[in-house]
Amino acid sequence: MKIYLKQIPFDGLHLSGELAPETLDCTECQSFSPVRYDLEINMNGDDILVQGEIEVSGSPICTRCMQPLPIKISIPDFAVLIEKPKDDYVDLTECIREDILLNLPAYSKCSLDAENRCPVTGESWKNLSPDTEQPPLCDRWSALDKLKLNK
Repeated sequence: MKIYLKQIPFDGLHLSGELAPETLDCTECQSFSPVRYDLEINMNGDDILVQGEIEVSGSPICTRCMQPLPIKISIPDFAVLIEKPKDDYVDLTECIREDILLNLPAYSKCSLDAENRCPVTGESWKNLSPDTEQPPLCDRWSALDKLKLNK
């Protein structure tokens, strides 16, 4: 999302719209909706101040059921201060992408219903509490546990 400095009036510039999901280039989610933004851009001396809201929906993989889990990311207080570039424009794409990635949950996990069923797959997790971590699919480190070193 490029903003040309000559287009920013003295009292600031208001921009709202959508960015294509491909601009995020994110491997953490299977799919993203278009990124909705509502931004105020002001020149502050030799710096550019951008403030506003960003919203996007995505589908990271659930760490419990390994299925896409729909989530909505809302950043109501997006703010970035950029030093005036040598070029006649500033590109906000990387700043927006970074804030979205920082707001993704580190470990997406579906919330089980009252019967300990996954809302995505319907699979029952009867013997487990909703906070129980699942064992890894394969134990790659077991060979190291068997290794005996002479000290």
